Amino acid sequence: MNTPTNPQDGVPYPLYEPFLQSQGTYPTPAAARDVAWFERARLGMFIHWNHCTVAPAEISWVMKKGSQTLSEYQELAKTLPIWEVQERGLSMAAYEGMAQLFNPVEFSADEWVSLARAAGMNYMLLVVKHHDGFAMWDTKTSDYKITNTPFKRDVCREIADACHKAGMRLGWYYSPTDWWHPASRAGDWDAYAAYMQEHLRELMTEYGTVDFLAFDFWSPVCKHPSWPTFYQELRRLCPHHIQNRSTPWSIGDYECIEHVVPYFRNKKGSTANSGIVTGEYRSRMTCDAPFEVMDCIQGGRWSYEFGKAVPLKSIINNLVDAATSGGNLTLNVTPDSLGRIPPAQVERLQEIGAWMRTHGETIVGTNHGPCPPLLVEKTETAGPRTMAPEMFGGSPLRQKGSRCAVGCTNVGSRIYIHVLDWLGSTSLVVPNVADRVLSCRLLGSGPVITRREGNALRIMISEPERAILDTVIVLELDGPAIDIDGLQTLGLG
Repeated sequence: MNTPTNPQDGVPYPLYEPFLQSQGTYPTPAAARDVAWFERARLGMFIHWNHCTVAPAEISWVMKKGSQTLSEYQELAKTLPIWEVQERGLSMAAYEGMAQLFNPVEFSADEWVSLARAAGMNYMLLVVKHHDGFAMWDTKTSDYKITNTPFKRDVCREIADACHKAGMRLGWYYSPTDWWHPASRAGDWDAYAAYMQEHLRELMTEYGTVDFLAFDFWSPVCKHPSWPTFYQELRRLCPHHIQNRSTPWSIGDYECIEHVVPYFRNKKGSTANSGIVTGEYRSRMTCDAPFEVMDCIQGGRWSYEFGKAVPLKSIINNLVDAATSGGNLTLNVTPDSLGRIPPAQVERLQEIGAWMRTHGETIVGTNHGPCPPLLVEKTETAGPRTMAPEMFGGSPLRQKGSRCAVGCTNVGSRIYIHVLDWLGSTSLVVPNVADRVLSCRLLGSGPVITRREGNALRIMISEPERAILDTVIVLELDGPAIDIDGLQTLGLG
C-alpha cells in the first residue's frame, strides 16, 4: 500500500475535529482516596518526545499539510523561521522514515526523574503514543515502535523503573486517534478497538504501578460498544489508577486543559456550565473536579524546537494561578533527538526548584482559597492564548484572556496570599478575616504593617519588600482556614 501524502488522504471521516464529539462511556470513577494525591501534587513534568525530534518537527501535526521530504524540510529550516517550515510540513513517508534515524543514545530516565524531583515536581507524564501512532514501548501489536529504531530500548520501561525507584508518581498519555494504523484509517472500529485495548492492557499491567492514564484527542473508536466491558476489566486489573476527564470520555477523575486555568474549583459542586449544548466540548464541566493545566516550558509547540525556555516569571505565574484555583501545573519539557533535555530548560527547571525550596509549602499539599483570585485581563506577552476559553461559558468559569494577579492557598490555620502583580497598588485588602487573624507576616521574613477596616484587613507592603516573582503574605488564624466561607475576592488598593 502506498503511503499517503498527509494523514487525511483516503480517510473516510474528519481527523482534525476533536471537539465535535466528546461523549463516551467510562465506568465507575476512582475512589476518592486514589485521587487525593493528585489534588495536592500541584506540579508535575510532561514529556512529548519521539522520532519527530530528528527533523526537528512538531509531533504528529507537522504531517497535516505535509509534502516535503526530510532533506527539503531541513534545508528550509536553515533560512526560514521554524514556524513557517513547520507549516509547510513533512510528508507521512518522511515522518515515519525518521524512526529509522532515531537513536537517543544520551537518554537517561534516572537523570530526567532526578531533574523533575529537584524542580519540586511530584509526578511524570509521558506521551506514549501520539496521533502519529508511534509507540514508545515494546508493544507486541505492531512494528512501529521505539524498539524497532536504532535505539532498540523500551523508553516506557526505563522511565517506569526510574519513577518507581525515586517514589515519583507515573502517568501515561495516550492518543486514541491514530493516523498511521490501517484499521483506524479505514474506520474499522472493531479491529482498531481491539488494537487500542491491547495497548492499554500492556501499558497498565506490564510496567508496575501506573498512577494515572491521560487521553488526548477524539476518535470514532471511542463510541465502540466494547468500552464498558474493557474498563471494568481495567479497573479490576488496576484498581487504584485515575483517569483524566478530557476527550474522548466525558466522565473521569480530573479535568485537563491546555495553557489556561479553567475555573476556581467549587468543592461544594456547581452546575454553572450545564447550559452549554450537550455534545459541545466540555459541556459536562461542573467546576468541582480537580484539574491540571498543561503548559510548555518551551512556549508554543509541544515537541523539541531548538531547546528554548520561557521566563521563570511566566512559569511561576502559571503555577500559582493553578494552585490558588485548585489545580496542578503539568509542565512539558522537550528532549532532543539524542534524549537530552535542552540546557536552557534544565536551567529553568533548576530555577523552579530553587523557588520551590523556599515557596513549596505555599503550593504543594495546600488547599486553594478560601478567597477567589483577583483576575485581570491577560496581555499578549503574559503567555500563550488558547482556543479553549472561547468554548467556556457561565460563572464560575474563567473569562477568556484572564490571568491571576492575586490568589491564595491554605493549610491548617494558615493562609498564604500570593501577589503576582500589584497593578500599581500600595496595599492589599483581605475581606471578612480581621476577627480571625492572629498574625500577618511575609514568607521567610517578619511582621508587616496592617490596618483593620471593619472586618477587612488592609496589608501594606513597601516596594522594597516585594518579591519580583511572587510576594507571599502569611496569615495565621485562630482556627482552620478551610472553614472560612463566603469570602469575597481579594483586592488591591
